[in-house]
Amino acid sequence: MTDKPDITLTREQIAKIEIGRTDVSPWVARYVAACFLAVTAAVPVARFAWDLSAEPARTPQPLDVFGLLPAAARAYGRADGSTFDKVLAANAAMLRQIDRFEDALEDGSVQSRMLRPHVQELLARRGGLGTEKAYLGRDGWLFYRPDIDHVTGPGFLDPRHQAARRAEGNEYTPAPRGDPTEAILQFHAQLRRRDIALVVVPVPVKPMIHPEKFSARFEGFRGVLRNPSFERLRRTLEAAGVTVFDPAPILAEARTRTGAAQFLHTDTHWTPEAVDLVARQLARFVARHGRLAPRRVRYVRLPEAIVANLGDTARMLGLAENQDLFGARTVRIRPVLAAGTKGLMWRPRKDAQVLLLGDSFTNVYSLEAMGWGEGAGLAERLSFHMRRPIDLIALNDAGAHATRAVLARHLAAGRDRLAGKKLVIWQFAARELSVGDWKLLDMTLGRPAPSHFIAPDAGETMMVTGTVGGVSPVPRPGAVPYKDHVCQVHLVDLKDRTGRPMPGRQALVFMWSMRDKRLTPAGRYREGQSVTLRIEDWASQPARLHRINRSRFSEDEIEDILEAPYCWGQETSP
Repeated sequence: MTDKPDITLTREQIAKIEIGRTDVSPWVARYVAACFLAVTAAVPVARFAWDLSAEPARTPQPLDVFGLLPAAARAYGRADGSTFDKVLAANAAMLRQIDRFEDALEDGSVQSRMLRPHVQELLARRGGLGTEKAYLGRDGWLFYRPDIDHVTGPGFLDPRHQAARRAEGNEYTPAPRGDPTEAILQFHAQLRRRDIALVVVPVPVKPMIHPEKFSARFEGFRGVLRNPSFERLRRTLEAAGVTVFDPAPILAEARTRTGAAQFLHTDTHWTPEAVDLVARQLARFVARHGRLAPRRVRYVRLPEAIVANLGDTARMLGLAENQDLFGARTVRIRPVLAAGTKGLMWRPRKDAQVLLLGDSFTNVYSLEAMGWGEGAGLAERLSFHMRRPIDLIALNDAGAHATRAVLARHLAAGRDRLAGKKLVIWQFAARELSVGDWKLLDMTLGRPAPSHFIAPDAGETMMVTGTVGGVSPVPRPGAVPYKDHVCQVHLVDLKDRTGRPMPGRQALVFMWSMRDKRLTPAGRYREGQSVTLRIEDWASQPARLHRINRSRFSEDEIEDILEAPYCWGQETSP
């Protein structure tokens, strides 16, 4: 008798045999295929129907994909080098546009907008689950994921963390510089060459001061929860002569002493009381360590204003507008006015000896668009306690490089923002040490391009796009007896309606800043903001407009202002 061969089959081989022997009737195959195609087609069909039925009807968003090619063509035309280099540039531009298109398509999905808020509310209410950006804590507190990652992750100077940061780049986005040490030391050296002192202010994030509101393990915690690399960075900076002002112990002591929260429950930012406390202590610190010439200016604190807002972290959850899981929180702010200015709101002064570079922690009670009021942010409170004007560059994100980049652009264009400065205070959120892009930037002062102020002729109208270089003081509604006000806006880097730079690179434009005791968009303009205006000759405007209370820049603030013609401007769509 012949022995049978010993055949041993793997699970994968058995599965392939069974799949190959599966019998499916034709009608079942057609039915399954039809269901699959119907489900697949439902998403774009619903999106097309939604956009076409809107009032007014709009082009369906999926068709935006055909607008990606011009960007790639422009990148090809602008790129230098060989044909291969141009193709690489076009490919990078296309990949970037595809990524943005996919994000926009996902965010604009009808199904997502209809279902996601209710599903997320169910997950939060029943399962205590947040999102990839917002975590649910204890007692109704919410936390921003990068803040949690900063305190629970590895040291930001750890080689493995640095290697992970370098791997974040792709074909169209360069990898970030993850080590803050070199960027801070470079900025310190750049300022020191101009005899300007630097004070670095890493503002702690919420879980550093209130870890007990995220985990019960920290109940009774009295210290500061730090990233393992912070002390090493501080020692390195101070050994190189960089002054570090650390607000974390101040806020931790205030939390322990008063029992009061130093951060907002449903927002990433600190409370108004914490802002004022840090501003007061920072003012004293600067007085001890600074080299500022005496200049005493009295500022006025207005009575408390009550502001209610849901909070940015709560909005990151993407819940429905009528949700009742998280309610609006109320805070009391103390706005600041410049004394002797008939109720004009505090404004930065470019001729000040102190320049503050800040992020959203500086802006939260200063920038009305953030929802927590205005006139009571870190810059205002610091100026109040220092009793001196200060200059300000503040952007809400990317504190590791964004404000330095704005300063660098000013200098490169020949606008010396550091002229007369004795001190630069650089505030950024502590999480930037772990997640920020610490770019090395050139602070060389360039030569200003030939420039003059433009103004239309009488009866002429011009459409211009420019960058806000500054806004003259604007009154706080209710703090002045009049209901209307006109401010002056300094526009730089002007372009015409086709996007070409204009022969005149700047303009001084009068605009409504307050109408019927309400601030207009121009009354809230911020430096660096891009605006499109329709401008006309100021002298040709009706006489009644010339009788409205108005403010203007001084010759100390803008060079050659005495020779500049004035315009009248109104905001319009680009």
